[in-house]
Amino acid sequence: MKRIAALIAAVLILISQAACSRASGTETEAVHIANAGDLLQLGEHPEGSYILDNDIDLNGVDWRPISFSGTLDGNGYSIRNLKVTKFAPETGLTMDGNGKKYPSWLMGFFSVLDHATLRNIRFENASVDGKTDDHAFAAIVAAISYHAAFENVHVDGSACLYCGGKMGGVGGIIGFGTGTLRKCDADLVLIYADTNKKKKCEQFMGGAIANGFVDCYDVNVRIDGYASVYGYAHCGGVIGMFRQNEKRTKENSITHILHRQRTDHLLRKEQRQARLLQGDYRGTAEQVRQDGKQRRKRVCAKRNPEI
Repeated sequence: MKRIAALIAAVLILISQAACSRASGTETEAVHIANAGDLLQLGEHPEGSYILDNDIDLNGVDWRPISFSGTLDGNGYSIRNLKVTKFAPETGLTMDGNGKKYPSWLMGFFSVLDHATLRNIRFENASVDGKTDDHAFAAIVAAISYHAAFENVHVDGSACLYCGGKMGGVGGIIGFGTGTLRKCDADLVLIYADTNKKKKCEQFMGGAIANGFVDCYDVNVRIDGYASVYGYAHCGGVIGMFRQNEKRTKENSITHILHRQRTDHLLRKEQRQARLLQGDYRGTAEQVRQDGKQRRKRVCAKRNPEI
């Protein structure tokens, strides 16, 4: 009887542990996400595995960025109408062109992706819009990526940052960091406005990543970029500044990149103006911001009339 009782107790313990594992998403079997409320589980159990069951509309939700280190499989579905206007409660370390580190405020769907995996997911009609007097990075998907993997991730939206710090950047998929992008594409309006003319800042902008080291395979970017900067600007269609990895070379890490770049480098040293390089637009930073937002609305309405 004692042996039978011990076996029953052991079985009950195993069942209890399995149930807890499923609840936290740490088991191989993914937790299913069906609505906006379910998405909050990513922040509550950031190491878990998750899969979308359908499109999720975040209209009316002011999303707060979360840190994540698990796996999110979009299953071919979309997260629509993401709106981010708040920075994450914690800062993250970023670096300027000389390798100097800065604690920066972070804004995006994710604040930090730490060795996480995202695949088969779309972000449609996304909007990230922030303002700070400190250092900051913003991106639609992740403000910072530490060796995260992105596969078949599609981004459509805009990111705007008013920044008064010595360093800041705006990216389409990633703001700062490292990672791998495969079969990803982005159609973006990116806006950066330097709000402090008394000190020179260092600014970064890129459709895939603003500042960092990434491996890109079959990445397609279409970008309208606007910037007003008192200082040093690093802007690119795919990558704003490529940080050279000492163990690898640029030639063997960026391959099969396809990108279409419209406007991405706008700089006025003394006057608070911005210039559209392949056009004749001129105006104040606020006019640039409003013009970009209006264009985004027209593009989204034309492509997705139901949004």
